[in-house]
Amino acid sequence: MRPIKLTMSAFGPYAGKTIVEMDKLGKSGVYLITGDTGAGKTTIFDAITFALFGEASGDVRGCNMLRSKYAAPETPTFVELEFLYRGKRYTLRRNPAYLRPAKRGSGMTEEKAAATLSGDALLLTKPKDVDAQVKRLLGVDREQFSRIAMLAQGEFRKLLLASTEERMQIFRQIFRTERYQMLQNRLQEEYASRKRQRQDCLRSMEQSRTQILPPPTVPEEPEKSETTLRAMPPADLIAQLEQWNAADQQHDQVLTDQLEMLRKNQRQIIEIQTRAKELESLRHALKQAQQEQQQAAAQTALQQQTLEAAKAQFSQNAALPEQAAQLRQSLPQYDTLEETTHQLSARQKELTRSQQKLELARQQAERAQTFLADCKQKLDALADAAVQAEKFHSQLQSVQTQIAALEKLCDMAEQLSQTTVQRNLAQQAYLQKRDAATQAQAEYDRQNRAFLDEQAGILASTLTPDTPCPVCGAMEHPSPAQISTHAPSEAQLKRLRQDSDKAQQIAIRASETVSRLRGTEETLRQTLLTQAQQLPDVTAPEQVGDFARQRLEVGRQAEAKLKAAAAHTERQLCERDRLTQQYSAQEQIASEAAQMIATLEPACIRMQTELDSMTDQVQKLRASLPYPNRSSVQDQIAALQRTYAASQEAFEQAQARMQTLEQQRKVADGRILQLEGQLAGTEPVDLQVIEAQAQQLESQRVQLETAQDQLHLRLHTNTAVLSQLIQQTQSLRQIESEIVSIGALSDTANGTLSGKGKVMLETYVQMAQFDRILARANTRLMVMSGGQYELKRRVQAENLRSQSGLDLDVIDHYNGSERSVNTLSGGEAFQASLSLALGLSDEIQSSAGGIQLDTMFVDEGFGSLDSESLEQALRALTGLAAQDRLVGIISHVSELKERIEKQIVVTKEKSGGSRVKIIT
Repeated sequence: MRPIKLTMSAFGPYAGKTIVEMDKLGKSGVYLITGDTGAGKTTIFDAITFALFGEASGDVRGCNMLRSKYAAPETPTFVELEFLYRGKRYTLRRNPAYLRPAKRGSGMTEEKAAATLSGDALLLTKPKDVDAQVKRLLGVDREQFSRIAMLAQGEFRKLLLASTEERMQIFRQIFRTERYQMLQNRLQEEYASRKRQRQDCLRSMEQSRTQILPPPTVPEEPEKSETTLRAMPPADLIAQLEQWNAADQQHDQVLTDQLEMLRKNQRQIIEIQTRAKELESLRHALKQAQQEQQQAAAQTALQQQTLEAAKAQFSQNAALPEQAAQLRQSLPQYDTLEETTHQLSARQKELTRSQQKLELARQQAERAQTFLADCKQKLDALADAAVQAEKFHSQLQSVQTQIAALEKLCDMAEQLSQTTVQRNLAQQAYLQKRDAATQAQAEYDRQNRAFLDEQAGILASTLTPDTPCPVCGAMEHPSPAQISTHAPSEAQLKRLRQDSDKAQQIAIRASETVSRLRGTEETLRQTLLTQAQQLPDVTAPEQVGDFARQRLEVGRQAEAKLKAAAAHTERQLCERDRLTQQYSAQEQIASEAAQMIATLEPACIRMQTELDSMTDQVQKLRASLPYPNRSSVQDQIAALQRTYAASQEAFEQAQARMQTLEQQRKVADGRILQLEGQLAGTEPVDLQVIEAQAQQLESQRVQLETAQDQLHLRLHTNTAVLSQLIQQTQSLRQIESEIVSIGALSDTANGTLSGKGKVMLETYVQMAQFDRILARANTRLMVMSGGQYELKRRVQAENLRSQSGLDLDVIDHYNGSERSVNTLSGGEAFQASLSLALGLSDEIQSSAGGIQLDTMFVDEGFGSLDSESLEQALRALTGLAAQDRLVGIISHVSELKERIEKQIVVTKEKSGGSRVKIIT
């Protein structure tokens, strides 16, 4: 894949539309991407990665951070990439989701993420389809592409100096070896699971042993018996249980036969006992029947006297029904009296209600006429309130519109003033941090030179006459380098480098803050300048605030007066509406009252006349009747009926009772004859002797059943335990067999074999890949180091306790030594790191199916090299770019600007944003 043209719009630090015609750089060779710190050098690679995969190259910048902060609101954000792949040309355009001005109305709306891919008779417009086609076309995803095409700043040394554990994590992400780790963990979990199963099985067997119930013939010492059972091997214990169960089954049959014979004897005793109880019951019933016969004869004589008295009383009351019939014939006259009296009362109440309504209607009519006269005067006074309310409301809206515009101008003027102060403070802070970064870089360069001189002095101290120099091969050493007494250690130099990088990052962030504040300040100033041109006597943005505040105070005073006047007129309108409603209501009340008076006056006169006539009729009727009312007559009739009915009921009850007593006497006579016949010829039985025999048999039955229940419990329990022990013994043998096989696999895969190095399965796979990476890396390192250094994977572990297999050493061919890569100097470490990164890139391309990437980027790291090392690194990169491949070096090292002719120069504009220039 080789980029032809890259177009960026409102992307990162590029505010406008920026076109990078990368085909001008040719098809091969090395070119330099240089420019100001923070100008956007790495953003070029971010844009290429975003166009291809919809994500930036690193994990720091998300898609929501790609919109340029310098861009105008209407400028669209997108990246368009034209590239060649295997001789075919493709065009890819993509934009992230971002906020833009709405096309209709004010406010902002979200522009959705979109992507299109065209070329080779292909046109895709959906982001998912584009992503899938790019991955299918290139054969890599975003992470693999970033590691192949971009050797990122800070990643070289991390991979070089990583421990085995750290390098395992890196290779796991690159070569997707998680499945081997999952297999290791799975084997370890399975091994632990089998061990837990064995412990559970042993606990279950121990629990089963405690449930065994020995037969009572086992030795009388329970503790000794339990100890014997716990110590007995499972096979012997199973045989013992089988023997006990067989003996218990035989004993159970003997107990069953004894119980059957005992139950037969019990049934015979029960039959004798039942017959004796029946005869005793018959004798008791005969005695009770004789007593009842005597009682019935005595009660019959008494009841005869009661019957004769009731008959005499009933004959005396025979005339009462006739007297009640005569009183019942006078009831209609009492009904007429009550009805007339009720009508008289109702007519009196109706007359009273009508008179009250007539008086109330007269009062309502008088009050309504008084209110109507007063309300008309008030309504005449409020006739023009609506016109005044509309006038004040219109004036108030105009004043409030002016106030809102003036308040907005005041806020913008205050924001401009605050932004200016913040920008000045940020500018001062940036200058201080820039000077600090410059000083830190200078101190690092000075100490680095002293360190390199120190290395030369150490090498010179080993020279002896007539011995060849390991560097130049000379036999004489006229002026060897001297060891400096002020050179820093490698750790001190590393800290200085970290301090310098940290100071540079702080300065970059401070510069970004100044740029952001300057952009905000300029936007506010332009807006206020536009407003100033429309105001009288205002010529500069700074005068807008004073002008707006003066006019704002006058406007607010006018607003307060208009609000008070409008509120007063609103209250008048409310009062007018209320009076109008009340006037209409009172008119309705007066009309209804007049109609009611006209209706009620003649009605009251007519009802009074009818009332006088009905009163005379009631007085005459009441004088002609013996009782005062109907209820008194009805009470007398009821009393006569009750007296007659009571005497009749007493006579009938006395007759019924006499018949009942005679029937009871006859029943008692028949019962006595029946019982005497049943008892004839029977012999007395001693019931106590029979009951004693029954109790003795029952006691024997309970003892036998209790013994059999205990036997059944022991037999059931021991049978269940026997089945459990057989199954548990089989499971234990199976589990122990699996523990042996799975444990060996787990120890091998997890590198925990006794006496062996701790090399896990995943590490073993990564070791083979690491060896291929080192083979590719050493072809570059030998060139960069002039044949001095070669990387080698450490075969022997330092100890048998920590993970090993991916540790890295370096072979020094000048003195034949082999040591850790941590002993390399800064420049040597860069050479080794770059070689390792290039080897890693080659291996990823090979493992990804031989993909074709014609462009590669190398980000920084060259500042730590001396002139000769820099020349060797460039030769290696030039050789890498020899076969139709472009290598872009992202750096601001001045020596590279002089050595590399083809350059992409990125310049940060003071007004915000960056621009790109290609030098060929």
